[in-house]
Amino acid sequence: MTGYYRPGVYMIRDVYTNEFYIGSSINVGERINTHFRKLYLKKHTNSNFQSLYDGGAHFVAGVIEFCDIDKLLEVETKYISELKPTINILSKGLALMMGKKHSSETKKKFKSRRYPKGKNHYNYGKKLPEDVKRKMIESRTGLKRSEETKRKMSLTAKRLNNYQHIEKYVELSKRKIIDSEGNEYESLVECSKKLNRSVSSVCDNLKGRTKYITDKKLKLYYKEDVNGV
Repeated sequence: MTGYYRPGVYMIRDVYTNEFYIGSSINVGERINTHFRKLYLKKHTNSNFQSLYDGGAHFVAGVIEFCDIDKLLEVETKYISELKPTINILSKGLALMMGKKHSSETKKKFKSRRYPKGKNHYNYGKKLPEDVKRKMIESRTGLKRSEETKRKMSLTAKRLNNYQHIEKYVELSKRKIIDSEGNEYESLVECSKKLNRSVSSVCDNLKGRTKYITDKKLKLYYKEDVNGV
C-alpha cells in the first residue's frame, strides 16, 4: 500500500482553536475521508467532533506516523496519552472499547462537554511538538494522490469554505421583506414560514428569478429597496 492508504495514526485538527482528534486505521486515507463525510452529513458518532464542525470549525488532517497493523493500538494510545487530544472521547485506542457500551449517564456527560472558544480556550496558543510536526511532514513527503482522492479533497475543501462564508449572509437574511399587498416580514425565515414556501423560493422571487411567490400572485421586495425608491 502506498500514500495515505496504509496503516497508521492520524490527526484531524481545527485550525482556529487547535482542538484536535487522534485516531488510527489500517487505511488512514479512507478513515479520514469517512470522518469528513459523516461530519458533513451530521451523522458523526463523536458528539464533540460534530458540535465543533457545526459551529464552524475548519479541520485539516495529516498522518502522524505510519506503522504495522499489529502496532496500531499501541502507537495510537501512546500519542493520545502524550498529546491529550481534546476531541477524543476515549483516553486509549478505540478498539479497547469494542463490545462495550457507555451508560446513559456517561453519554449525557459526553453531550454536555463544552469548551470556551478563542483566547479563553485552555488549548489556545499551544503548538504541536516539533517531533510530531516532523513526522506529519515526512509522512506527506513525496505523497502522490490518485485523481479520485484529489477530487474528494477538493469537494471537502469547497464544502468547508462554503460553510465559512455563511456568516457573510447572516445579516442579509435578517433584512425586512414586504410583499405586493403591503404585508411585512422581519426576515427571510419569517417570510418563508408565513407564505409556506421554502427559503430558496423566497430568495428566487426577491432576485427576480420567479414572477410570483404564491397563487395569489404576490411579489416580494426588500423593504429598504422599496423605501429608497
